[in-house]
Amino acid sequence: MISKLLVYSDLILEWNERIHLVSKNDANTDRILRHIIDSLSVFKVIDVPKDAMVMDLGSGAGFPIIPMKIVREDIKPTLIESTHKKVLFLRKTTEVLKLRDIDIIDLRAEHLPDDFYCRFDLVTVRALGKLPIILNLSFPFLRIGGILAIYKGKGVEKELKNSLIFHSWQIHDIAKIEIPEINISRSLLIIKRIR
Repeated sequence: MISKLLVYSDLILEWNERIHLVSKNDANTDRILRHIIDSLSVFKVIDVPKDAMVMDLGSGAGFPIIPMKIVREDIKPTLIESTHKKVLFLRKTTEVLKLRDIDIIDLRAEHLPDDFYCRFDLVTVRALGKLPIILNLSFPFLRIGGILAIYKGKGVEKELKNSLIFHSWQIHDIAKIEIPEINISRSLLIIKRIR
């Protein structure tokens, strides 16, 4: 696992010289490893079932789903990314790391066909925008009982207060993730689809 995570980090740095995957501030091994650890924090908060169908909206450089797949080979991820160069990076990464049972879709979430609806146990979202947009995009894809995990900063309570939560959603948890040794301080908003 560790060797695959390090290879993944190297791939990001290599490709970042050609396409924008991470900011200039994050374009070093220490910062990439920080993103990897942050990505894996979802496992401390959610008991992801074996063989779970997982969708990641706006996959970008592959956070959080590539680290999750490396650590939990049983999950079956679908990565949604509309920027073609990033899709090429994700495909090359899954090939180099020999990741199986992973789909990479070169489309915007709102253009996905109906057979993606009500199919996923878990939808992950990281750095995709404001909460109302995330909720509208995510809703169709979760099965009833499915979980939406949104990686957010410290101001999530205020954002939540100003957002309309549908009757079909239930706020399950707002988990605080604090890892001072590597300067991680964030919230993981966990919402369950109940109907």
